Formats: sequence, structure tokens, C-alpha cells
Amino acid sequence: MGTKSHPLFWNLIDLHDPDYLHCYKRTGRDIEIEEPERFQKAVEMHVAAWEKHIGETAHPAAIDGIREDLQHRIETTFEINPELQNQLKKRIAPFYFQQWIVEAGWLSADSVPRHPSLTS
Repeated sequence: MGTKSHPLFWNLIDLHDPDYLHCYKRTGRDIEIEEPERFQKAVEMHVAAWEKHIGETAHPAAIDGIREDLQHRIETTFEINPELQNQLKKRIAPFYFQQWIVEAGWLSADSVPRHPSLTS
């Protein structure tokens, strides 16, 4: 969990003046997009471990399930600490009445960003 922000971060915040903030969490899908060979090796390793555990060849549906699980696995541990939440609130929305300014949840490689009032 970071406790300091680079000055470039604050410059970007000031330039953009966002109304809503979300954090981005890197997942296995990011790895699959950026390094397909590395991701495929991870799938093969997990499939081999599964086959060893069950004692037979994995069914294609099981392999697909393993691939999907790896795609959704979170690869980062980044969290926005309360101090940064307060700094953001004071800097970009001093009259914001909620406790946290960064929206609950997060975005990832397969996320489709939406305006918070349009999500249900």
C-alpha cells in the first residue's frame, strides 16, 4: 500500500479534474494481453497440476475454467490508503460529503467504465 504520491500524479489530477475516481487492478487478463506466452505457460502449469491431482487428462471445459480463473486473478495488491483518500478529497472535491472519494470497486483489463449513476 503506497503512502506517497509522485508529483506527476498530482499534476495529472489537477489537469484532468476528475469527477469520479476508480483504481485499476492488474489481473491475469493483463498478463494474457501483454505476455501471451507467459500466460499460456501458467495455464499449462495449472492444467498439469490439476491432471496430476485428479489422475487423468483434464476435460476441455476444465481447461477453459482454469484459463478463466487465471484471467480473473488479481495480480496486484495496490490499495488506496485513508491518507491518500483524504488528500484526494481535499484537493479535488473539498466539499465532498462521503468518507471516500475513490469509488468502491475497481477496473481491470476487461472492465467497461461507466458513469456511477448508470451502474446498478
